[in-house]
Amino acid sequence: EVVSIKTKVSCKDGYLEIIISNNYDLTPSSVKGTGTGVSNVTRRLNLVYGNRASIKTTKENGIYSVTLFIPAEV
Repeated sequence: EVVSIKTKVSCKDGYLEIIISNNYDLTPSSVKGTGTGVSNVTRRLNLVYGNRASIKTTKENGIYSVTLFIPAEV
């Protein structure tokens, strides 16, 4: 299967919105991710920005997306 990775960045209401998405195989797999990457990014965002930044993940129609909301100014 061909993997497609897309990145979108925009600035809204003083925040950078960064969306990274990729397609994935909907067929169940015996190999599951551990979520370590998302946990590490969440922890680092909290260390740098406190509660002013956030991360959101979604799975929809074969697309996995991670959205970061980061203050445009520190």
